[in-house]
Amino acid sequence: MKRWLSVVLLAAWLPACVRWEAATIAPESTLPANRQFKVWIGGTATELRAVRVSRDSLSGLPIGAPARCDSCRVSVPLAVVDSTQSQSSDVLPVILIAGPLLFFVVALVRNQGIPTGGQPVE
Repeated sequence: MKRWLSVVLLAAWLPACVRWEAATIAPESTLPANRQFKVWIGGTATELRAVRVSRDSLSGLPIGAPARCDSCRVSVPLAVVDSTQSQSSDVLPVILIAGPLLFFVVALVRNQGIPTGGQPVE
């Protein structure tokens, strides 16, 4: 039971290192290809990646669409976009915290088979 609890807690904690920040998207701007964006239109958010911005529109691939699927691309006029958010992650804190935490979880799982008397289970 402790093993599953440790894995579930680790899996639930790691996404906390990712956050959404307000993003200003100007016409004809160049955006990082690997960055995900939330595009808000009329109170509804759509998550897109591989976002391209032209003079009057914004297009991107919905999350889950294949990377090379141009027919999957969604395009909206910039005039109807209420706001945008960009997803960013702090990689260094994830590495510095998740590394030792992963080591602790592995040590905890390995010690599951040893009874309190200190004798290994055969």
